Amino acid sequence: MTISGLLGQTVLMERTRVKDWLIGAIGMLLVLGLVVGILWWVVSDPAGRGESGPVPPSPTVGAERPHDVEPPATLGKDEVWLADLELDAGTVMTESSTLRDVRSVGQGVSTGPDGLVAAQLVVDATVPFAVVADELGNGTVVSDADVVRKLVTIEHDIEGLPEGLVLQSVTVQSDGFRANFVGENVKIVP
Repeated sequence: MTISGLLGQTVLMERTRVKDWLIGAIGMLLVLGLVVGILWWVVSDPAGRGESGPVPPSPTVGAERPHDVEPPATLGKDEVWLADLELDAGTVMTESSTLRDVRSVGQGVSTGPDGLVAAQLVVDATVPFAVVADELGNGTVVSDADVVRKLVTIEHDIEGLPEGLVLQSVTVQSDGFRANFVGENVKIVP
């Protein structure tokens, strides 16, 4: 074999090594990008998502929020008026009760001598089965059932919600009773 033949083979071998190295590097970058993408997706996924089933949409009083609304003429100098107000809370606790996934929408909310008052208020909240069972007492177990064998009516005051809300509907979920309330001129904070 001649020197030029050996040099040709060496150059060809070097090109093959560079080509193999580039293919390996590109493959590694693709795998690394995929791993980073999956890690980002897992880390950025909201905590607790999917634990208690799908979260219902926030309640709404109207389909759209009006942008050209005017405050009431009776609004005092030191008072505040909010055209609309949304409040979501994962948990609301009182001394003897707990509510989960609380979502509320108020319209025409104002401060004044009567406290914080909403002209219209819609509230959705889940009352956990354990809260109802504790209030019924005597080792009562409350849960959802695949097949309803008996219909039971339970009248129950829900602590943690302001006076003036009227129960509109109740649905049974896997984690408790989902209640929907609507009220007008509701005193949120005295």
